[in-house]
Amino acid sequence: IQSVNYIPLETKEEAFIGRRVTGIKRIRDKYMIISRDGMNASFKFFNTDGTYYTEALTMGRGPVEMTYFSSYSFNDSTGLVTILDTEGGKAVKLDIVSLEKTRFSVSNGIKYAKLVALDNGNYLSLATNYNSKRTADKLVPYMYLLNQDFQIVDSLCDMVNREKKT
Repeated sequence: IQSVNYIPLETKEEAFIGRRVTGIKRIRDKYMIISRDGMNASFKFFNTDGTYYTEALTMGRGPVEMTYFSSYSFNDSTGLVTILDTEGGKAVKLDIVSLEKTRFSVSNGIKYAKLVALDNGNYLSLATNYNSKRTADKLVPYMYLLNQDFQIVDSLCDMVNREKKT
């Protein structure tokens, strides 16, 4: 490392990060700082000069609040941060430019564990299928391709089965 930049963060009450920072990501011209304290999670955004910008995640049971933060993903090309709450059966997308939050239901019997945003706006997710009657399906992780509205487009399991049939 040849040089390090120190950016003092704004210290007003709503900018408080928390005790355990678990990630710092730069998305466009913002820094996203993720912290977790047990069940509580925080996604705070700061401008590159350290001034507080907004919070992406609020804990609670409201439509765009989270009961339990499971995973997150960000897409720098679209400016969207997606936060997954498998316990609450939803995902919330935050557009960091317009600050618009959109809620999507993900309670279709599939328990999504990890989320990866793709450049085209779709997602890959590691998950288990709790709708299945087979115990093995409930325990074995599958990879799902989800569209922008969190509808399943394809699954790795289906792709393997199609290859066997042909």
